[in-house]
Amino acid sequence: TMQAVPIAGCAFVRVPNDVEPFTDPRVRKALNHAVDVDGIIASLLGGNGQHLANFFVPDGMGFNPELAPHAYDPDLAKSLLTEAGFPDGFQTSLAISTLDRMDIGQAIAGQLAAVGIQTDLQTVEIATFNGQWKDPEAAPLRLVSWRPVIDPYTLLALLVSGSGFLSRYNDPDAQKLIDAAAIEPDTAQREDLYEQLGDVLFESPAGIYLWNRTAFYGSATDAPAWTPRPDEWLLPLHADAVES
Repeated sequence: TMQAVPIAGCAFVRVPNDVEPFTDPRVRKALNHAVDVDGIIASLLGGNGQHLANFFVPDGMGFNPELAPHAYDPDLAKSLLTEAGFPDGFQTSLAISTLDRMDIGQAIAGQLAAVGIQTDLQTVEIATFNGQWKDPEAAPLRLVSWRPVIDPYTLLALLVSGSGFLSRYNDPDAQKLIDAAAIEPDTAQREDLYEQLGDVLFESPAGIYLWNRTAFYGSATDAPAWTPRPDEWLLPLHADAVES
């Protein structure tokens, strides 16, 4: 029996705000409106995935089901680029690791090109990819998968915080909420802070927000009832020995 199970992980394209033209939030919003996330989910992921409004995933801390993702709207993307001073678009590059799917990178690059953002897709060996997070000479856009994000602290501290080890993003409003949530002991209060942060990251994107991840499990038809964990942990608490 096969199961397709949503997990507490997200896919996104990292977009820095420390280099032109991505310093302008209108450009970063335009990137989000340029990519047909739902179309990619349907055509390349077999319908497995939910379009996200930010980094936060369903059933994870900070997820707000009332916040709709950026809609696919190429005309709005072009308008935002024009407002930001790029009526003819611009050139950039997108890195994808050798462990990721080239067809997804190609789809994203093609849709960006359709609104005038000519995107050089670069396949990078995984060790090199992981060493280039803050390299100003590397591709500014990076196709990324991150899990788990049940509690998003690690992702935020590394990738979104202005002092993050992997970060090329800095927003004062986001930083205040990241810092406050990091030391807030009350779960409900942290949830509220992360929802506020989600609104900030929607308006001042730190990425092209794509989808939550899906895990696929196979089990014997006579296996005991089992519910997969959203963090993908497998705990073999009981197993029958099999004689060879």
